[in-house]
Amino acid sequence: MARRRPTWLGIAALVGAADSRALAASPCLVALPQTPQAAPPRRDAAANDATANDAYNFIAGLFEKGFHDQAVVEATKFLKERPNYARAKEAEVELAKLEPTPAEFPYAVEVSFRLAQCALDRQDFAVAARRFDAIAGGDHYLAPAAAFNAGEAHFRAGAFAAAGKAYGKAADRKDAEYAKSGLHGLGWAHYKAGEFALAGDALQLWLKRHAQDSAAGEAWFLLGECRMKQDQPAEALQAFQKVTPGEWFDDALSAGGFARAGQKDDARAAQWFLRLEQAVPDSPLLAEARLHAGIHLQKAGRDDEAAAVLDRLLTAVPTRSQARRGGGAGRSSGGAAARSRRSRASNAASRPSRPQNCWAGCSWRALTRSLMPANSRRRSSPTRRRAAAARTRPTRRQSRR
Repeated sequence: MARRRPTWLGIAALVGAADSRALAASPCLVALPQTPQAAPPRRDAAANDATANDAYNFIAGLFEKGFHDQAVVEATKFLKERPNYARAKEAEVELAKLEPTPAEFPYAVEVSFRLAQCALDRQDFAVAARRFDAIAGGDHYLAPAAAFNAGEAHFRAGAFAAAGKAYGKAADRKDAEYAKSGLHGLGWAHYKAGEFALAGDALQLWLKRHAQDSAAGEAWFLLGECRMKQDQPAEALQAFQKVTPGEWFDDALSAGGFARAGQKDDARAAQWFLRLEQAVPDSPLLAEARLHAGIHLQKAGRDDEAAAVLDRLLTAVPTRSQARRGGGAGRSSGGAAARSRRSRASNAASRPSRPQNCWAGCSWRALTRSLMPANSRRRSSPTRRRAAAARTRPTRRQSRR
């Protein structure tokens, strides 16, 4: 085994404890920049000094003597203190040399799992999914972790049907943490695949088991979105009402407004959009909420209130012609106020030379196009949030392992 001595740091960190969480929680032992554009990190001044080499040899000795638990502790400490140690960068390359594994080597699955994690870290989803799927199909103690991570790899590659199968395997395992994460992922995979009834079933089961979990708000919101896709606004509204203040609260308030609009209840739809304005004033959905609050207030015959809301929108998001003129528009009075504001932006943007009070005849859709910043429009599916969740969710879940 002398020729493989550089692997001891990686091997010690990945096989020390007979617990899948110890392996799954430890980072890939490859020192990569945070982004592809990042400059290579400056080599640690202590990387090649006698102290670092002595510490490395101590870890190798612990591993060779069979003190694997202590080797894990020391290896983790070593990598934290010396992230740029030369041999740490060799870990993935050296681990790959163990394939095919020697007949006497007992950690072939652990090596493959670690290489799969490294592939996932560098966004090589096909390789990661292939390795994780192979492990998930067996009875190894890493199978639940592999099934969940296979789901993550497939999901991030956009293969939602394959992700659903992998998450389903994790959900069916006896490991409680991976079963919870797998069932949650299964709901997302079905949603992204357009299987809204199946997604709703998975999410309802998850919420029944984990109603107090920190991810419950996300699950309630997604369940509501599924019901909206199924043209069930009443059921969707019940789900949106369960979302408490937090990351998904503004999404739920916005979606609740659309659910009320689906019930032809303009006054209450406006209330939901105005709640978003009051509760989450820095939300990227604020401009849209003000627009639709104004729309539904005007439809409900509350023209003065609609005009006030649309004034706030126009003040915060000026049209192109207003920006060129350097000021806002004059006020109208009575019932014409809301109608003028709903068409003002479109006319001002397309006909900047016309007088500002010639606003009639433009549609709500035109107003939306003129006023709404592209990155604040509510989309038909919660892709804005999911883009962030796809990055943060594995880290959050790993912290619970």
